[in-house]
Amino acid sequence: MQEIINTSPHKDNGSKITTNQIEHFKKLSWREKICYGFGDFGNGFMFDLGQAYLTKYWIDICTIPAAAVAGIFAFTKIFDAFMDPIAGSLIDRRKNIGRRGKFRPVMMISSIVLALLTIVTFTMPDLSLSGKILFAYVAYMAWGLVYSFTNIPYGSLASVMTRDISERSQLATTRQAGSIGAQLITGMAFVPIVIASGDPRHGFFVAAIFWCKNLYYRFNMGV
Repeated sequence: MQEIINTSPHKDNGSKITTNQIEHFKKLSWREKICYGFGDFGNGFMFDLGQAYLTKYWIDICTIPAAAVAGIFAFTKIFDAFMDPIAGSLIDRRKNIGRRGKFRPVMMISSIVLALLTIVTFTMPDLSLSGKILFAYVAYMAWGLVYSFTNIPYGSLASVMTRDISERSQLATTRQAGSIGAQLITGMAFVPIVIASGDPRHGFFVAAIFWCKNLYYRFNMGV
């Protein structure tokens, strides 16, 4: 790799920077920034879906007691708190880095699995109450684990796109805009889809499938 002598008056010690390092400070196009924001637009669909409607589905449709549902959310959030740093560490230790980089392959695979698991969380087999609670625990814990392998590398992607602080700030802005857009659409469109299906039990399942298609398409626009 070609090296360039740093002639900056602030560094006269003969330090050298590579052309790759210079590339890290390049200005990103608005197309790249907007596409990055679409990543959280798709990711937000799945996150907001679980946060806003999964409780209602489990309590009203699956007839799981509210106390048990609260326990599911509490336990899985604690589980996620331990899994997030583990997921980040495993991703950071990847050795065989291809042309798509360290983060993108992980995100593209995990986004597919996340979409499928979202559908699973809005699916409940005909089980006893204990079986339903166990199924909800396993499904939501698996969802949280895969979400870590989707969201953590996505958040880390900005750090390898550019080292320019101003550019990173704009990436964060488009990401936040994508997240807010996902919240808005989820709040406005999910319930009408459930109602239109006629049967709420099937309606949640159908709406989850619709949202998962949008997750995969929008998320991969960003990566």
